[in-house]
Amino acid sequence: MTLISKVDPTIYYAIDIKTTYRTGLDKNNGPRVSGMTLGTFGGYFRTRERPVSSTYAYNKYLRHYVLGVVYSRVPDIDERKVYDIAHLTEIPSVAKDFSFFLQEKYLIASDGPGSRNTKNIGSTKYLDRLINGTGVFAELGIEIFDDYWMNYRTQAMAKEDGFEKPPYTNLKSYYVYKRQGSKILSVPEETIETEAADEGKTIEDALEDDSFDDVL
Repeated sequence: MTLISKVDPTIYYAIDIKTTYRTGLDKNNGPRVSGMTLGTFGGYFRTRERPVSSTYAYNKYLRHYVLGVVYSRVPDIDERKVYDIAHLTEIPSVAKDFSFFLQEKYLIASDGPGSRNTKNIGSTKYLDRLINGTGVFAELGIEIFDDYWMNYRTQAMAKEDGFEKPPYTNLKSYYVYKRQGSKILSVPEETIETEAADEGKTIEDALEDDSFDDVL
């Protein structure tokens, strides 16, 4: 859903409604859930300046929220039993113990996909992290969340892009991957050369040059 501010009609908020169910206890004896998908890490998530299978472009929204519903499944329900309209109130519910939360997407995101056969961001499977917005990206910030998922590749995506394997598959390997690339930051900027300078361009010009997109 898209919410548009009455005060400023140029301000948009994205609301994604998601559900998940409790599955038992985690390693700390806290409630665990099956998890949920939080939208694609391809498509409009990467192409943010124009709509891609969406009403508005990703960057059009000031915030991306998830309205979540958590429930417990009721066991031993015969879902094949047929009821007529006269017995409508006798139909047993297949779900109970509902909890609700509203969090920004990055606050409850996991560092793994939410499904094996689609390119979707996964959520945390710890209920307290869903409710409190304390997922693995919460302390790292939305910039790292965006960079991580905009550059995340499945095995198939990696092969399509010419990689032998994905550059990283979780936040630990992402950390190692980014450290490798950050070694250049220890080099004084004035000692860095670029062939773009041979054409009378500064480093700032090079950063704006489309030919450097693949490198960046």
